[in-house]
Amino acid sequence: MIGLENIKEMIRALNIFDAKHVAPLSTIIQAYLKAGKLRISAIACNMDGESDAAYKRVQRTFNAIPSDLFAEANSGCFDPNAEAILVDYTEVARPEAKKTSYVGFIKDKTRGISMLALSTPFKGRSLPFAVGIYSSALINTENSSKPKQFHEFLKPYIPFIRTIPIVGDREFFSEGNLRFFIENKMKFVVRFKTGPAERKTVLTKSDGSPLNYNLHKGQTKSWRGVMYKGMKVNLIGYWDPKYNEPLYIICNIDTKKALRLYKLRMKIESTFKDCKDKLGIGKNMSKTKDNTIKMLRMAMLAYALAILLSERLRETVLSKKMQAKFSGLYVLINRMREFSQQQMKSAIRYAINVLRLNNDDEFPLSRACRKAFS
Repeated sequence: MIGLENIKEMIRALNIFDAKHVAPLSTIIQAYLKAGKLRISAIACNMDGESDAAYKRVQRTFNAIPSDLFAEANSGCFDPNAEAILVDYTEVARPEAKKTSYVGFIKDKTRGISMLALSTPFKGRSLPFAVGIYSSALINTENSSKPKQFHEFLKPYIPFIRTIPIVGDREFFSEGNLRFFIENKMKFVVRFKTGPAERKTVLTKSDGSPLNYNLHKGQTKSWRGVMYKGMKVNLIGYWDPKYNEPLYIICNIDTKKALRLYKLRMKIESTFKDCKDKLGIGKNMSKTKDNTIKMLRMAMLAYALAILLSERLRETVLSKKMQAKFSGLYVLINRMREFSQQQMKSAIRYAINVLRLNNDDEFPLSRACRKAFS
């Protein structure tokens, strides 16, 4: 597992937390990575000393650090030179939370919430830099909607991600979302829904005539300057012979680039799989919305630090064939003893340099978002 001093170095490189919080937070992150469960009791059991005393130390640390500061730390992992912003959400089941007000229902009618994240591609995975939640219960309570909550989540980041295409799957395709992107002068790459209902949607040529966007297997075709509900967009379709239906992407950038960037979206899905399978984000038992967000932000910070280090180590230890088979987190958890001291030092230097570079601009994202978070 990552050494405590190494975690402290990476936390300091963010230049966000008070010096008095660096050591206890680093201890918590190390214990969380060992525990693999986002639950205070599990974290406490992986800290030195009696578990009851450790539990109280964890609670004191979380109480002392505002949730917004964790949000700022997440945004300190943002790569301003990234070629894409990956957006997605993952469902977190909470079947036992029958009396927890912010927990609603997920797709299979199980009680739960959705974690929404923005991340940038990083080697085999992605680095989350913004985390939020929504649920059917929150939407009902706040008289809102899923698109509205998504837009509110995005607003603090728009000035800093406007020049980088935001890449989303079919869940983010809607008239409201596309209008929001266009009105805010954002670049976007979103998968076009092609179900029975969507097939009734008329994409037209610029002269108003219907657009025939049918494809044959193996075919790739682009249409530029087509109209969707009064909005001028580009469309690219590709039918991989391995699948039963074609893939269509709506965007406002070069179509070939859009198709390439869309394929990066799998990296955030791999990140979510890591966070569920190896870091147990579904084990969180927080009773309030604010504590849940704080815990998830801490978890995504721990994940980002671990990925910066472990993906670098994976390249060092594994052959290219094995790199495709195992994640950096797997290497970090299961093969740490194979690293030499020099390899570890080199990977730590790399991670720290990345964090410093991401926070070295005159107005880095983490600082610029501070007012929005507070």
